[in-house]
Amino acid sequence: IGNRAWCDLTVDLAAEQATILIPPAFLASAIYPVRIDPTFGYTTIGGTATTMENVCRASWQTAPENGDVTEIAYYTAITNTAKASKGVIYAWTADNDAGALLATSAENAGAVDTAWRTAAITLTVVGGTKYFLGAAHVVAAGVGNGHYDTVTAKAISDTFTYPTFSDPFAEDGPGLQNDREWSIYVTYTAVGGVT
Repeated sequence: IGNRAWCDLTVDLAAEQATILIPPAFLASAIYPVRIDPTFGYTTIGGTATTMENVCRASWQTAPENGDVTEIAYYTAITNTAKASKGVIYAWTADNDAGALLATSAENAGAVDTAWRTAAITLTVVGGTKYFLGAAHVVAAGVGNGHYDTVTAKAISDTFTYPTFSDPFAEDGPGLQNDREWSIYVTYTAVGGVT
């Protein structure tokens, strides 16, 4: 994902203007261009891991504003051999039910390590709308585990054969599997006016 820095954000609603103050030390050592794009989803590395091989794991998130999604990131652990993976965005129909497949990312080759996997994905989102952000790995030697934290009624899962994701989503992991928030988020470019 690259280097990151915490910045100060000042919003002047009357002037419809936002100011981002970037630390000078970050800018002095940055490799340009520097991207300042917002994200939505779960950017925390979850404390628990379980398989994402031929299982799409997804959590619902709310888009904070209108925007064009450009990238999806998901935190996984891969052992033994590289495992390809993809991220997806599904329509939300209820907190425990996704609908149509809205977007599928490019494939991430998946090196043997524990890291954020990123892939290009394209979708225009509407502010205030819920979406399911998900990901899955191909089955191969070793493990391909996604990370999550326990959060009530936040997730769904669907067993399928990678790389053909179900459309619509076919929930088959009820019960405790719904009480998870997966470490998955998207980067987007805000569009339109103040929402």
